[in-house]
Amino acid sequence: MSDTSGITFIISRLHVTLKVDIKPNRLVSITPYRCSEENLRLWKGISQAQAMQAQFTLDSDKKASPQQAIHSHFTRKGWTVEEMEN
Repeated sequence: MSDTSGITFIISRLHVTLKVDIKPNRLVSITPYRCSEENLRLWKGISQAQAMQAQFTLDSDKKASPQQAIHSHFTRKGWTVEEMEN
């Protein structure tokens, strides 16, 4: 997959599953994925915090591809990372 298309990952840890989108301009967006309605507000907050951390990692590591940077960022933090086909 090239840098001209978006990249999507599904990350999970314990009972939390989030969708990570990396746009072609290297902006990171994280949203709750397969989340119960009562937990949606909590996971939105967690998603925003994770997106800020992931964006910092992506902006700091210009040598790595977006896939490598995001994959290593979340695996270091204990998340299971799975790339989705777009």
